[in-house]
Amino acid sequence: MERRNARLILGFFPSLTTCTSLAASGPLAALILLRTGSNAKVGTAVGLQGLCNLATAIPAAALADRYGRVAVIRVALCLGAAAMLALAYSAARSGSYWTTCLALALLGAFMGGQSGSVEAIFGDALADTDSETRTAWYAKKASLRVLGNVAGPLASVVVFWRLGDHWRERELTVVILLGATLFVVPLSLALALRPPRLSPAALARSTAETSSSSSSRVARTVVCADVVSMLGSGMTIKYFPLFFWKECGLSPIATNALYCGGPLGIAASARLAQIASKRLGRIPTTLATKSLGIALLVALSRTTTPRLVVPLYLARTWCMNCSSGLTRSLLNEHVRARSRAKWNAAESVNVFSWSGSAVLGGFIIESRGYAFTFLITAALQALAALVLATLLRRDAPARHLREDLLLSIDDAAQPDHARDHDDDDDDDAEPPADEGAREAGEAGEAGDAGEAGDDAASA
Repeated sequence: MERRNARLILGFFPSLTTCTSLAASGPLAALILLRTGSNAKVGTAVGLQGLCNLATAIPAAALADRYGRVAVIRVALCLGAAAMLALAYSAARSGSYWTTCLALALLGAFMGGQSGSVEAIFGDALADTDSETRTAWYAKKASLRVLGNVAGPLASVVVFWRLGDHWRERELTVVILLGATLFVVPLSLALALRPPRLSPAALARSTAETSSSSSSRVARTVVCADVVSMLGSGMTIKYFPLFFWKECGLSPIATNALYCGGPLGIAASARLAQIASKRLGRIPTTLATKSLGIALLVALSRTTTPRLVVPLYLARTWCMNCSSGLTRSLLNEHVRARSRAKWNAAESVNVFSWSGSAVLGGFIIESRGYAFTFLITAALQALAALVLATLLRRDAPARHLREDLLLSIDDAAQPDHARDHDDDDDDDAEPPADEGAREAGEAGEAGDAGEAGDDAASA
């Protein structure tokens, strides 16, 4: 049953990203700009999506931990279906700007409602596996999720090739309608999920791995760093297609071909990041790739020449996203099974909550231009890297700490070291009473972190 859920989720994510990349990404931003002529209105619409995501993610996750994750997912699916119908109506009937905003608000509520629960079910399905196996599954999920983003731009290329390589409402509308129609695939897969059943051994393992207060600190730091980074990204991500169109003069086919190359490169570079993380640790690998990505974004802000913009954008995209899955696995290894939905909601919000900062990004672009906005994004992402750097001493390579990991899990499994807590107190688990056991526990966390480096990004 548990592995069945994991396989369904492996299909759910790429099919969902295919739909959203067609119906609610670059084509929709271009359509709004064509109809309104305002970057600020593009940002407002996207920002409304992000705000609704934030408003629903944490409450939905709390309800999922208490009343059942599958039930919450099915309620969210109703919101998702309504969002796709509203997007299709708005695009096909030349609906008002506020109809589009309503559709994006529903889409944000759907994303926030299902994200934490789906991630938690995936984590539960792998709760009885070792660190290396667990990370391999996360690598598959992250890579498939990223590759799902290729299908959207690729379908867009076909549409523009058949109907005309122009930024016009007719071509954009066809792309959006295709994405809305394909939503039936992730809808069907999510409806097939069943409530997870954790074995006593899996529950004991989860308690043992997260019994110290240092685990809670690791989880908070990872979430904090990702929030800062994604808020910076939100100021620019939705505007890259418009930047390529307005500033660089790229055609729709060229722009969508660029968006095909991005996810493919992320999937490949994620594998390289996983290999590097086994030797260096997940945090050092993440910091190295993020730092390079920030430098490339600064370089991108200095040019609009297509022959320079294209390689800079692709390399920046690969570097910034190839290690995102590493932080996801690190988070799941430092939270208890009963609280996974809440913590994954906080982490999943990062994937979409950057939409909220798109409002500010739209106004900055209107007043100062795209290049200045890129620099602000780079500054925020550098700040996020500094936050993540505080975990460097906790993430040594696994090959030096494998034995310490086994010892720490064995110690933490003892009654004195793994007390049961209420759901509301999971974040504040007491450290082991014995100082030596506490030190072994921290070493074990570092070992597990280094060994489980087989994740890829979700872009």
